[in-house]
Amino acid sequence: MADEISKFFKTIQIMDCEGTKIRVGSRNDGGYILLKELLPKADMLLSFGIGDNWEFESELYGKFPDMQMKLFDPDIHKVPESEFPDDRVSLYCHPMGVGYGTLGLTTVPPDSILKADVEWAEWDALLNASPGALARFSQMVIEFHMVHVEPRDGLTQYFHYFYQNVFNKINNQLFRKYHDVMERLLDKFWIFHIHANNSLPKMWIGDDIAFPPLLEISLVRKDLAGDVKPTEQHFPISWLDAPNKTDRPDIQRPYPVGV
Repeated sequence: MADEISKFFKTIQIMDCEGTKIRVGSRNDGGYILLKELLPKADMLLSFGIGDNWEFESELYGKFPDMQMKLFDPDIHKVPESEFPDDRVSLYCHPMGVGYGTLGLTTVPPDSILKADVEWAEWDALLNASPGALARFSQMVIEFHMVHVEPRDGLTQYFHYFYQNVFNKINNQLFRKYHDVMERLLDKFWIFHIHANNSLPKMWIGDDIAFPPLLEISLVRKDLAGDVKPTEQHFPISWLDAPNKTDRPDIQRPYPVGV
């Protein structure tokens, strides 16, 4: 099972590319890293999962008056008019919350921006999205939720091993899906930034694999990245990143993932 997990983590390689990293949105939860030079060329933001924090969308709305926005959230029924006073913003309240279950059913204008924080629904949505739709995004910022299951405490030895065997098979399937999604994205995109959401601490699998289960990842389409090289930066970056939860420190050294 560790082989499947390691295989997935090895796909997460961060590249330094041309362009200036900036933070868009709040200083803490709700802020994401984008490349500044590509933003004026984006005519559309598709944002999945808003919650009660509109700061990412509001900042782009204020700085780019020609940018249209489609916002998807199953629990929001009205856009605050004080933040978005004109009709450039469309809100879609749907039980799936992720573009009717697949991004491929959403019209994607060329060089759009994708933001997604959809509580583990990102894996199926990205797996089912058409490659053509994905390739039309110039940048993506996605919070990936890496669920991993373990037997609960208090089991007898027999049932501990029984559940561990079953859960190993489930984890194999989970991390195989994670790997397939990441490989799909990396066919057209580079990862240029990573941040671990400190809402959950690092998880340990055995004695050698530790990883943050919530990763905010920024991607840029390869044809827009210019010259690239593997990063030598250490994360988090103090002037860009900040802890999502202010009552605890940020997670240090989220990259390389799984070490």
